[in-house]
Amino acid sequence: MTFSELCMMLEPFLKSGCKSKAEVFDLIVLNSISDAGSEIGQDIAKMTPKQKRNLFSGISSISRIAERIYPVLDTSGLVKVLEDTIQGDSLANFVETFSCYVGNVTKENFAQKVADQFKKIIFDSSATFRSAQLQGTATLRAQLFEEDDGICPCCGKSLSLNSADENAIVATKLDTFDSDTGRPYKMIGLCKDCANLYTIGKLDKDLIHAKERLEKKANLRKQAGTISVDGKLMSAIEILLKESKTSDVVLNMKSLKINQKVNKENELFLYNKIKSNVAHYFPNLYKLFGELDG
Repeated sequence: MTFSELCMMLEPFLKSGCKSKAEVFDLIVLNSISDAGSEIGQDIAKMTPKQKRNLFSGISSISRIAERIYPVLDTSGLVKVLEDTIQGDSLANFVETFSCYVGNVTKENFAQKVADQFKKIIFDSSATFRSAQLQGTATLRAQLFEEDDGICPCCGKSLSLNSADENAIVATKLDTFDSDTGRPYKMIGLCKDCANLYTIGKLDKDLIHAKERLEKKANLRKQAGTISVDGKLMSAIEILLKESKTSDVVLNMKSLKINQKVNKENELFLYNKIKSNVAHYFPNLYKLFGELDG
């Protein structure tokens, strides 16, 4: 069972006490944190109703905050709230409904069963989140480091592949999953500070756009790496090199205008052909290398 499935299953039975999905989220999560004054509790309390609805409905992944909830998880408060809220005919209906997900549910233990299920969800999400971070993901982090060019795409800080360093790269899961298109989650490499800000929903940057830009640059680098120099051009260079050793020809990298290379009056056809090729290819090369350079 996912967190959103648990929320949607509970919502019909909590409508008398919760007027919105955001309030259902608060009831489940805030009443499961042992220390009401803990930093994660305060951060969750400051979330907007839209952020809570997105977590409730599965649009956003709870794994981003599960890692921070798990150390202060204590569901005794949640058990008490559920026992006080779901009673009478609603309780009988709830036991029947929840039994479809978890076995051996009774009117006496239903609240504890819900709390245990929530603990499992948080633990599983927390483990997923950890595996997407520094632990055991050297290959992934190396790939993201290369994609980032070793620089955090949010703040421009230099990154390190050494997980012990203060500026270690953190593989961060983006909430880009679209159930309609089946688009998978994506990962982006951030510094620890930016990754933490994103985790608590306080990063003022569009990471989806940043990821798309990084992917585009990576694809350009890949394409540029496969561009081979035309054989005829290589032959021409070899001939020029041979000629330079036996004649007065001097090769250098100084740029010359076309009319300095070809006599327009005597070689009009060649002049026009070179000019046409330069006009056609140079803008494309300029754009390609400009995009590669960022």
